[in-house]
Amino acid sequence: MQFRYSAGIELRTTSLVHRGVSLVPRGLMLARIDGPMTTEVTVSQRGECEITPSTNVQYPPGSTNSQKNHWLLIGHHEVPPLAHTTMLRDFPANLQHSGEPVIPPRTSASPFSSASFYHQRYVKIDNEVLVGKISFTPTDVLGHGTAGTFVFRGRFDGRHIAVKRILPECFEVAEREVQLLRESDTHPNVIRYFCTERDRLFTYIAIELCAVTLQQYVEDSSCFPELDNITLLEQTMCGLSHLHSLNIVHRDLKPRNILLSGPNALGEVRALISDFGLCKKIPDGRSSFSLRSGIPGTEGWIAPEVLRETPGNKPTSAVDVFSAGCVFYYVVSRGQHPFGEALRRQINILSGEYSLSHFMDDIHDDVIAKDLIEQMISADAESRPSTACVLKHPFFWSPEKQLLFFQDVSDRIEKEPAESPIVVRLETAGRSVVRTNWRMHISVPLQTDLRRFRTYKGNSVRDLLRAMRNKKHHYHELPPEVQDTLGELPEGFVSYFTSRFPRLLMHTHAALQICTHERLFHPYYLPPKAK
Repeated sequence: MQFRYSAGIELRTTSLVHRGVSLVPRGLMLARIDGPMTTEVTVSQRGECEITPSTNVQYPPGSTNSQKNHWLLIGHHEVPPLAHTTMLRDFPANLQHSGEPVIPPRTSASPFSSASFYHQRYVKIDNEVLVGKISFTPTDVLGHGTAGTFVFRGRFDGRHIAVKRILPECFEVAEREVQLLRESDTHPNVIRYFCTERDRLFTYIAIELCAVTLQQYVEDSSCFPELDNITLLEQTMCGLSHLHSLNIVHRDLKPRNILLSGPNALGEVRALISDFGLCKKIPDGRSSFSLRSGIPGTEGWIAPEVLRETPGNKPTSAVDVFSAGCVFYYVVSRGQHPFGEALRRQINILSGEYSLSHFMDDIHDDVIAKDLIEQMISADAESRPSTACVLKHPFFWSPEKQLLFFQDVSDRIEKEPAESPIVVRLETAGRSVVRTNWRMHISVPLQTDLRRFRTYKGNSVRDLLRAMRNKKHHYHELPPEVQDTLGELPEGFVSYFTSRFPRLLMHTHAALQICTHERLFHPYYLPPKAK
């Protein structure tokens, strides 16, 4: 922020958020005021720099050119209530108070110059600030971001809210953010917008108040111990898919910009996408955006195509899918990043060097998660799935849906000849899926029961699916010892087979891609025309 005065004094600050005033000699050139950082520089393990507010004015050597007892009062200096006059008692006796505002009004050229456009800023006795319909306490800071933006706890229309305070030079960005919020906040997984107010110093945006960020939840899940990570990621992707359906690209998706609401009356918690400051609305008929205004996003979460300086480079909404893939891994791995430590992330992103070492090849859930995340963080933007396609992935399937899929596949290929394209795709590389002979990896009671009715080929994926389907259909007719072996439907039953054959689901899902146009498989795949 920068203010100029007729006396030639200049104040430049990146964190002008103090609650008092400063007295400095007239004619003194002020130094740049930077908020101090914990241990000199606050760079956490995430590698993101966080600036905290300060009013520490340091004067450069030789810059003092002042006259004795000639002072300039800087800051908000309306006459305060009696309880707040302690600072003023020691003012120089000959200080001349003209009654003029210290910060001059904007010129008529400013788009925000209309007197009726601004609200008077009121400071109550308890330090609560009231601007229009919004009130907040400056000391109750919920967070802060780039360009001097702060978020405070506040109230609007009798409800608790979050108040986002934006600097004057960011008014245009604020207008765009508000417009995009108005367009998109009807979705339960997008932060809700209430209103905007302004005074002569700031723009204030009232938005839904949430409990924690996704980052805070991952670092300490004790706040919501019962939450399911997959549900949170599915809700996040639903919110992102909603934005993309409106041609809005977020461009700064990261764990700090995904919020978790407080529990509602039913104890339910929602994941919400927030911070629309870098969002971009893509005009109808187009699918990409330009980078003329600079590189958007936060280092370590930016897609590689945004960073590459190639002629005609126009990124698409796939940049959000890349960032979401990094967020997915961050959540399921409890804080790891696929592209490594903070200082090397962006270099690794550009070179396509990632590690998903948290996942094990012999664990069913890990195989599924790895398949999805590898697609989402692909270096080739066109190879990444759309948000709608991501939501169809088996990563989000319940055990019941997994079992229905196995059953539908088995029914579909039951009468297919061995040389048909579907069966060939299913059996290709099938020996590694069934671990050479699947019959050798099931329990003795189930082996015995299978031999009673028909012969199954131990090296065939199709026969393994057929055995699963038949035992599911006749589950209640099975001997008690076989039921005990298989577990209850559907969770125990599915887990019995997928724990022994962890690649079975993803292998089958990939093989049946050629059937996505068939109505039977619409619940499991995105129809070709919708991709």
